[in-house]
Amino acid sequence: MITSTNKNKGGAPKKAVLKNKEIKFSCTEEVYDFFVEQSQVAGYATKKRSNVSKFLHDFTLTMIHEGYYQSVQAPAVSRDLLIELVPVANNLNQAMHICNTAVTDLNLVDLGKKIEAIRRVMMALTTTILAPKVNIIKQGE
Repeated sequence: MITSTNKNKGGAPKKAVLKNKEIKFSCTEEVYDFFVEQSQVAGYATKKRSNVSKFLHDFTLTMIHEGYYQSVQAPAVSRDLLIELVPVANNLNQAMHICNTAVTDLNLVDLGKKIEAIRRVMMALTTTILAPKVNIIKQGE
C-alpha cells in the first residue's frame, strides 16, 4: 500500500476560523412564529426552510456591530435572604407532608389558608428576586 505525504487531499480548503460552538434556546410557538415571520421579511426564508437560525445569527451580530444590544443581568440573591427563606420553605414542606400523609385533628381549612398565605409571600419574593435588570447599552456612551 502506497501512502502519499501530500497534505492537500482535495476538497474545500480549510476555514481559518471554525464555527464549532452552538447556542441553543427554547421558545414558545408564538415566539418561534414571530422569528419565522421576521426571517421571511428579511429575505432569509426559502420555500423549504425558514432559516431562522441564520437570520438570528446575522441579526444578533449586526446589532452588536452597530452598538445596539441589551444586557440582562441576573440579580444576585443575598445570602441573608436565602438564610431567611430556608426555614419558611422547610415549614411549608413539613405542613404539606402532614396534609398528605397523616390524618390528624388539625383544622385543615386553617392550615390550608396559612399555607396559601405563605405560598403567596414566597411567590412575591421569588418574582422580585428573579426579575431581570435590563440595561440598554449603546457602545461608545
